[in-house]
Amino acid sequence: IWALVPFLDLCNHSPLTQVEDIIMYNYFKDQGHYDPETVSFKIKSTQDWKKGEQIFICYGNHSNFTLLTEYGFMLPHNQ
Repeated sequence: IWALVPFLDLCNHSPLTQVEDIIMYNYFKDQGHYDPETVSFKIKSTQDWKKGEQIFICYGNHSNFTLLTEYGFMLPHNQ
């Protein structure tokens, strides 16, 4: 299940991304109680990034209509 996630959604879309996985970690403060303040994400990549380089993730193979209505942007030369 995918959802909008603050800060992770700041990554721009690219169909040519080098990101191979995005892992969400859930930490629990009290035995079995979910605490949203302790959630973190790890982006696993097939390449190294230099300081200041932009990280792109792929939002999926979507039409411009879906990209616009779901994510607020369109791609040139996209169906």
